[in-house]
Amino acid sequence: MPSTPSTSAALAAAIALSVFNVSAFADIEFLFTPAPDGGTLVAGTGSGMVNREAGIASSDWDVQDFLTNFLRETYTDVQTGAGTVSGSFTNVTSGVSETIISFDVDRDGGLSSDNDLDFDTANVLSFDFEDVFTLTLSATFSVSELPFDQLIPGTHIDVGRTQGAGIAEESFGITTVNVVPAPATGLLMIATLPVLSRRRRN
Repeated sequence: MPSTPSTSAALAAAIALSVFNVSAFADIEFLFTPAPDGGTLVAGTGSGMVNREAGIASSDWDVQDFLTNFLRETYTDVQTGAGTVSGSFTNVTSGVSETIISFDVDRDGGLSSDNDLDFDTANVLSFDFEDVFTLTLSATFSVSELPFDQLIPGTHIDVGRTQGAGIAEESFGITTVNVVPAPATGLLMIATLPVLSRRRRN
């Protein structure tokens, strides 16, 4: 049955709401996985709607005070940068995009040893309330910069106490770090059992 104009308009409105009214679901995720040399690979993705009513502008974006630490206490408390980084941080609403030029981690020191993330854009990027944003990032830490065994596997969530410009619940939604080790050898063996059994029958 063909849709009426009112049905089409309602459908279009529903689609627009699902795409753009994402402030409650906005988030940025950083996935940490092992590099072949024992270092760490990072992939960052995010999108949503800016929640900070006062707006926000910076070239230095910080995520501080995770609910659980993603770095072990044996790791340095000096901010350490990835050897290679690429990506962009974009204000979709204004159409302005900035290249990401650095990505850093640190353990913060002190009694709490709260873990932080930091990335810089080439120039200041501004957001107003309810602007739509996207982020893509790729970074590689060598084994001397961030050995993967200095990361704590699991999901680590920023609790929104970010200082300064920052990425926090009140600006860009929830920020998570997911540390995912390589697949266990046992799982790989289970996956290959059917292949081995077929070969024996042949």
